[in-house]
Amino acid sequence: MLAGATIQYRGYTSSKAGYRQENFQLITIHAKAEYNMSREIRSVVTGTVYQIEVAAGEQVKLGADLIILESMKMEIPIVAETDGTVIEVRCNEGDSVIEGQVLLMVDPD
Repeated sequence: MLAGATIQYRGYTSSKAGYRQENFQLITIHAKAEYNMSREIRSVVTGTVYQIEVAAGEQVKLGADLIILESMKMEIPIVAETDGTVIEVRCNEGDSVIEGQVLLMVDPD
């Protein structure tokens, strides 16, 4: 038994007095099987999409500019966090975006 364990799964959190070790491992294995390897690139500020530098299917390198946001008269570059391939662009130039909004998806190499 795991005493005082907290389990988070699919947005649900449960902290019971105890769990059987087998159940905890089953949940952990199931969660790993559903993990999506693509990475969501999110907006770091609320602002406007000023320029989109990439398109779906394009290869990107670590540190490359993906999208330029404009906020409070400043340009904020959103850069690639890893080498990979752009899967999907989820915004258009001129769109208003909020902090944390998914702008595009990258499949890491």
